[in-house]
Amino acid sequence: MRQSLRHSLVPHALVVGVLGTSPVMGNSFGPFPGFSGGPTASGQSCTFCHGYASGPGFTEVLGLPSAYVPGEIYNLSVRVADATQVGAGFELGVEAGGQFVGTIIITDPINTQLLDDGQHTYVAQTLDGMENSIADWQQAGGMADFNFSWQAPAQAAGPIGFYAAGNAVDNDFTSVGDTVYLSVTFVEPFVGGDGDEDGDVDFSDFAALQECFDTAPLSDGCGLVDLDAGGTIDLDDYDAFFASLTGPTAQGPLEYRNARSGRGARLYDKWWIVNGAPTPTGNHPLYPAAGQQSGNATFRCKECHGWDYKGVDGAYGSGSHFTGIRGVFGTQLTSHQIFDLLKNDTAPNGHGFGALGLTDSDIWDLTKFLREHLVDTDVYIDATGAFIGDHAAGVTIYELACLNCHGPFGQDINFGTPENPEFLGDVANHNPWELLHKVRAGQPGHPMPSFIELVWDAQVAADVGTRVAEFPAG
Repeated sequence: MRQSLRHSLVPHALVVGVLGTSPVMGNSFGPFPGFSGGPTASGQSCTFCHGYASGPGFTEVLGLPSAYVPGEIYNLSVRVADATQVGAGFELGVEAGGQFVGTIIITDPINTQLLDDGQHTYVAQTLDGMENSIADWQQAGGMADFNFSWQAPAQAAGPIGFYAAGNAVDNDFTSVGDTVYLSVTFVEPFVGGDGDEDGDVDFSDFAALQECFDTAPLSDGCGLVDLDAGGTIDLDDYDAFFASLTGPTAQGPLEYRNARSGRGARLYDKWWIVNGAPTPTGNHPLYPAAGQQSGNATFRCKECHGWDYKGVDGAYGSGSHFTGIRGVFGTQLTSHQIFDLLKNDTAPNGHGFGALGLTDSDIWDLTKFLREHLVDTDVYIDATGAFIGDHAAGVTIYELACLNCHGPFGQDINFGTPENPEFLGDVANHNPWELLHKVRAGQPGHPMPSFIELVWDAQVAADVGTRVAEFPAG
C-alpha cells in the first residue's frame, strides 16, 4: 500500500507546485490541505486527483452534538463506507462565515494528522491510517472510522459546518476507480434557556423555571435557565424566557433547524438516489391522469413543481411535463405544515412520502430546502432562457469548482448515451432552470459540490451558467 499511496500522490505534488500551496504540516503521505469540499476549498475535494466516480457508499461525521457549547470539547469520527472498495482516507475542515472555527485535536496520531496550509487547519488520515483501514475493512463491514476531537470556539460563531470529503479506494496502485463521497453537517450554537435541552426554547422549558425558582446555588440543570446570569432563578429570568419565545431561537423544531437544505435540494431532484431507498414503481397517487410522464419520474418533486419551482406558472406550464399542478415557490406554510404535507397521505394533497421511502430526517431536509432556499429563477434567467450574471466571475468559479470533473468545455461527463450525448452546454441552453438547480444542489449520488452547502449565493450559480452556456452541445 505504501507504493500505491506514493504513486497516487504524484498528481497532488504536481498540483501543489502549480498552485503554490504552502508546505504541508504533518505526514507527507496524507492528502494535501484544501480538499475537504468546503467553501474555503471552493468545493474542491478528493475528486481533484482521484477523478469523477460514484458508488453505493457515504461519508459522515459521527459524534456531533445537536447544539455546540462554546469552549466544549467533542469526540468525533469521520466514517467512510463503501462495501465495493477496500480502504479509505478523508479530509475535514470546520468552517463558519468564511472562517475556520474551533480547534481540531488529534487523539489518534497513528491514524490521523493535522494539515496546515499556513492559513487553515484540516484533519486527515495518515499513511498508517489508510493502511490500517485496508487491514480492518472487511471486519468493519466495508467502512473505516477516523477519530479525533474538536473544541468549539470560545464564543458562539453561529451555525458551524463540518465539511468532510471521504475517498474509498480500490488499492490498485492508481487513483482511478476510487470513489469520493462528500458530507456536510451544520451545528447551531446552544440556546440559553433551553431547560430540557431539546434545542428549542419553548413552553416545555417553563417547568424548569418553576422547579428552579428561588434556588441557590444553581445546579447545572438550573443554570441552563438562568437567562440573566444573575446566579439565581427569579422573575427577571421569566421575562427573558418569554422574550426568547418570540426571538431568534423560536425558529422551529430542532429537527428542522439541524436539517440540510443542500441535501433537501438533491432529494427534490431524485430522492431515492440520495437516500438509497428502493426505486418507486407505478405512478405517484397525486400525479394527474392527464400527465404525459409515468413510472418513477412521477415521484420526483421537480416533475410536478418544476426546476423553477413554479409548476403550472413556470416552464412546466406547457409541454410534455405539464401537470397543471401549482408550484412551491413563495409557500407560506410553516415547517410543520410542509413536513406533514410531505409525510402523510391525508386528503386532499398529502404526498405520502413517509410510506414511500423517505425518512423523517429526509423530509425535514426537503422541508428546509422548500422553506429557505427556493429562489425566484426569473432573477437569474431571463425570458429567453439566458443566464443573468457576471461572466468573468463565472469563468473563475467554473475553473475552481467545476473544471476538474467536467473539463474545460463541459464535455468530460456525458449525461446521455454514446449515441445521444448530453453535456453541460446542452443543459445550460435547453433547460437552464435545471442547470441552476443542480449547480446549487449538486447531483444526486455523485460527489458534486453543492453551492448551497458551500454557502454561495444563487447569483454565483447564475454566473457559472453564463460561462457554461458557451460550451458546445453534444
